[in-house]
Amino acid sequence: MRTSGPLSSGGVGRVLRSHTSKALPVSKITLKVKTGAKKGNTGAGAVAELEKKHKTSITTRIVSKTEVKLGASTSPTKIDDLTVTISDRSWTVTLSSADAIAEATKHLLAADANLACVIQKSNSPPFENDGNSFAALVRSIVSQQLAVKAAATIHARLVALCGGPQKVTPAAIAALTAGELRGAGISGRKEVYLHDLADKLVSGALSDEKLMAMEDEDDLVTALTAVKGIGVWSAHMFMIFHLHRPDVLPVGDLGIRKGFQKLFHLKHLPCAEEMHKLADSWRPYRSLASWYLWQLKDATTALNR
Repeated sequence: MRTSGPLSSGGVGRVLRSHTSKALPVSKITLKVKTGAKKGNTGAGAVAELEKKHKTSITTRIVSKTEVKLGASTSPTKIDDLTVTISDRSWTVTLSSADAIAEATKHLLAADANLACVIQKSNSPPFENDGNSFAALVRSIVSQQLAVKAAATIHARLVALCGGPQKVTPAAIAALTAGELRGAGISGRKEVYLHDLADKLVSGALSDEKLMAMEDEDDLVTALTAVKGIGVWSAHMFMIFHLHRPDVLPVGDLGIRKGFQKLFHLKHLPCAEEMHKLADSWRPYRSLASWYLWQLKDATTALNR
């Protein structure tokens, strides 16, 4: 991939090509730079221009024996590879307020006429706070492969075992025996999942603070799927409905695929690559767009996830 503009000249040197010839997602770009290219005070300006173009905040990392901060010095520095990681500014703005949802809706209405029709016929999305991250992940595990009513009943029994909603803590779950959990209706497999989740929070491997601080979607998915029983789909649901991250596109969700098929009048269920291309104009609010795709898939029933 060749590029033009500030990154292809000036402070960061001439860009040769990326590691692949395919179009790369905006979220992560790796650029090859000539050995001996000079980094000067125009580097910071190059980043500022790219920030403005993509409406994103950018961090940069030089991949070499010595890390160099772009634009930090006017003295020449030899670099071999430059990785530019772009994180949407909207990560710092969650879909937790009416104002944020209104801004996201405004963007989507202008970005896609087909989606605008769905938005205009749908109710506003209920992105509500559902407690701390641990409690939300416990509910996610308990609810797996269960009907809504059955999941609610078993979850209520688990909450009662812990002593109430405010006492569903890692320590409380870790202290429950396999027999107690099975008595509440938790399967043996889910008992393993819940104890693994509790252990990771007790040990500090995971925490509310760490999850909230992670800006990169890949990092969040990696951290969450390290817990037994939490896959990519569960991670995406957690990111959308608990963390209220605005730019998550859960391409592994069947309802989302069906929504794309219906919205764009496709003859087949689209693959992940097709969905990313079709949803490009929705950035940085693909979480909200996804909610409307679920609405489109089942227009007579409000989403309840």
